[in-house]
Parts: sequence; structure tokens; C-alpha cells
Amino acid sequence: MLTERKFMRRIEISNCLFGVIMGLTLLQTACAQNPHQPNAAIVAEERLVEKSTVLLNNDLQLLPIQHLEQTKIASVHFSYSYFSILDSMLNKYARVQGFNGNQYSGTDGMNTLSDDLKMFNTIIVTVNEAEAANPQLIDFINKNRNLKNVFVILFGKGAALKTLDLVTAPIIWSERQTPVSASFAAQAVFGGVPLTQKLALTYTPKYKTGYGFITAKTRLQYTVPENVGINSNSLLGIDDVAKEAISKHATPGCVVIVAKDGKVIFNKAYGYHTYDNLMPDKITDIFDLASMTKISATTMEAMQLTGEGKLQLDSTIGYYIAKARNTNKNDIKVRELLLHQA
Repeated sequence: MLTERKFMRRIEISNCLFGVIMGLTLLQTACAQNPHQPNAAIVAEERLVEKSTVLLNNDLQLLPIQHLEQTKIASVHFSYSYFSILDSMLNKYARVQGFNGNQYSGTDGMNTLSDDLKMFNTIIVTVNEAEAANPQLIDFINKNRNLKNVFVILFGKGAALKTLDLVTAPIIWSERQTPVSASFAAQAVFGGVPLTQKLALTYTPKYKTGYGFITAKTRLQYTVPENVGINSNSLLGIDDVAKEAISKHATPGCVVIVAKDGKVIFNKAYGYHTYDNLMPDKITDIFDLASMTKISATTMEAMQLTGEGKLQLDSTIGYYIAKARNTNKNDIKVRELLLHQA
């Protein structure tokens, strides 16, 4: 028979995902004194980006995107440096197919691009200052805007807004051009972050001081642990627990997500779908959560009660529940129940 200590260890390993969740209470206050330096810089940049990102032309409240089950989304980029970061973040919320606009040149190229986008009802177009001055691109945006939802993400100086004066599609404008601003803009499209700023200067009669639209946070945000006061080093143990669970065949793989205050601060996949190691786990995998109550509730409570000396794993059901004493359940041990051996 297993000792109580070995049994508790076995439970910890086999339920590594929920062990992580259980530890969130401790993580809320852990290691806030010395944030990991690179992530501290990311948090500082997030604050700058938040204060320099403005939503324009959202009169119809099309942003953030709602009813994802009804949307087929394409993301079009040209020479924007951080398009891969932007597209990766977009795909955390919905399936978004990317298109490289540089493969479509000239007027005929824009028409071909429009043809290739026929099956999509939502288009996200990312442009920089130079691209915003391209009349063919503006024409592409306006023509598609008449047929479907088009959203423009503009990175660069506010002067670029002058060339977008005739654009009626919603525009998310970020003056900063960094990886963080790319991630922030993508999250704003889906409501992962709120947009709270308005124009501080006048660029055209349309885009003038005080113009802009406010949105609310409606979905999870993706950020670094330091954003919620947690040192990234506090989460390093997750790797060890997951790897131990896999090495001891408690599970062939798992996906761990840690969220605090509506913000995802850790999301990582480990191992494979099955023990034949053919299909690696991905953070986008969907798991069957059938029969999880014992793991997420009963096991944790049993661990706590055992630690407090209030529950004995080798005691019987009849010992604790009077109604079971005259049934065939009387002699079943608590340990057997927890191990699915009853």
C-alpha cells in the first residue's frame, strides 16, 4: 500500500494542471519585490502604448469584434515590421488567416487581393506611415469596406492620419512601433484590452483634438506576470511539475494557463496528446473536461483535510457516512475512491 505521503505526491502529479491553479492564491503575493527586469520593461512599454493608442471611426461600435462564431477573419499586412507578433496575438482570440499584401502589386494586384478575400467577412489591414499614403491601398480599404467589415491598424506618426481622412472604417492608431504595440493593437481588436485615449492634437477637420472612441475590456488580456505584480521566476516551477508528470506517465501531456485579474500571464503546452508521442500538445488544443469535479474540488479538499488530520485515507466510507454502513459501500476506503478503484 502507498504511504499517505506517497499517495499525496501521486495526486499532485496526476493533477498538475489543477495544482497550478490551486497555487494562484500564493502567486498573488509572491516575489513582487524584484520584478524580472526584461518583463518590467515590457510593463513600462505597455503603459506607454496604452496612453498613445486611439480608436477612430467607431461610430457603429464595430470594435471590439463580437460574435466570433459568425466571423471569418483575414489579416492583411505589407511592410509592417511586427506583423508576425500581431497575427500571432490575433489568433489567440479567433482563427485569423494572414495575407502578405506585398505579393499583390499595382491596381491589378489589389483587385486580385480583393478576390482572394471574398470568403472572409472581416478584414484587418495593418499599415505604417508610408503605406497610409498609398492611394491604391486607400481605395482597396474603401471598396472592401462597402462589402464587409474592415478594420485598419495604423502604426506611426499622427501625420499619417491626413491620408486616411476619407477612410470610414474603424482605425486603431498607435504612435509607437514596438512589439508591445503590435500585441496591444491585436488585443484591442477583440476587447482583450480597453481603448481609453482620444486625440491630443488636430490633424484634419475630422481627426481633431478630443476625437476618439472608448471601448471596454471584454475578453482576457495576454501579458507578462509582472503586469499583475508577480515575478516571472515564481512560475518556473510549473515546468518542473509538468515535466515530472510526463516522465512518470501521469499524463502524456498538458496545457497550462495561468490567469490573474482577467490577464493571462502564463500559457504553455507540454508533451503529446498520447503516449506514442506522435502529436505534440499545442496551446490551442481543446480538451475534454469530463469527470473533472473530483480533481478540481474533491481532491483538493481531501488533501487539505488529510493535512489537517481530519480525514484518514485508509478509513472506510462507513466510518464517515452512517447511511453507507448497511450497504455494500461500507468497507470502501477513502483512498480507493480517490484512485478510482472503488
